[in-house]
Amino acid sequence: MAIRRLAVVFAILMGSSFSFALPTLPCASVAEYRALLGQVEQRSGQPDVSLAELADSVPALCDFTAAGHTFHLSNSEIQRRLREIAATTEQKTRGAKVKGFRSGLQRQLRGVDAYELSIDPTAKPKLQQIMQQREFRRVGGQDRMALLQEWIFVILEKFFSRIFKDPSRVVLGAKIFAWSLCIAVGLFILFKLYRWTMRERPLEAVREVIPFSPSAKYWRDWLGEARASVAQGELREAVHAAYWAVISHLESSGAWRPDRARTPREYLRLISLGDPARPLLSEITRDFELIWYGNRLPKLPEWESFLTKVEQIGCR
Repeated sequence: MAIRRLAVVFAILMGSSFSFALPTLPCASVAEYRALLGQVEQRSGQPDVSLAELADSVPALCDFTAAGHTFHLSNSEIQRRLREIAATTEQKTRGAKVKGFRSGLQRQLRGVDAYELSIDPTAKPKLQQIMQQREFRRVGGQDRMALLQEWIFVILEKFFSRIFKDPSRVVLGAKIFAWSLCIAVGLFILFKLYRWTMRERPLEAVREVIPFSPSAKYWRDWLGEARASVAQGELREAVHAAYWAVISHLESSGAWRPDRARTPREYLRLISLGDPARPLLSEITRDFELIWYGNRLPKLPEWESFLTKVEQIGCR
């Protein structure tokens, strides 16, 4: 029993040692970022190293300050390429990918070294002092939009890495999702613009004068023609002109959109039931139809009653 317990404890210790064999590498400064790249470049070339564990040891983001500005560098591409190489089983292809990966890291290292190299040892402190001035506050740092895009990409990559085992499919899935979202937003905006352009304009914007419509002639002119017909003894013509004075008055007030093809009953239906002018317009329309379409000659009292209703509706 004692030997079995010792074996279990040994196995736990060995498992723990392997699980903590590759801790997360620090990168809180330019020097640490360079050390991270160097360690990844060196370890990726070792034949016995687990590239998947090496990818886990690389932090997703490196935050450090240089020249008075904070930079956020994403290592998601390094993690992705390490996992992609780890998933490659064909040795020749795996070796070529490792070689290309290490070459890329070496180029990054040379870029960091070139950034750190200075001919004048006092140049860098002077540059930092200049960059801390107010007018250079936004120079050299990453803008918020770039940081937001990087953050969204990291979230998508983590999400799709749980769905797909192949790292290349993770990137493809993230790109498809991002483009689909952009297309959906674009289509929604186009749909809203289409609805906005096709919606009915308010009445105030469409009170244009349509030739031969009732409102094309001012209602006072219609009423003047009615009074002239009365003076000539043509009461039927007077009722006709007075009726169209009412229609012109209501149409000019925005009660409906001008249309020269409507009938008297259609004008009446355009007035809402709660409109105070509807009862008067109903009586005016009925009297007009009986006199004009019924071909009946009104008497002077009928004309005066009709004119009173016309004036009550607003044609004074």
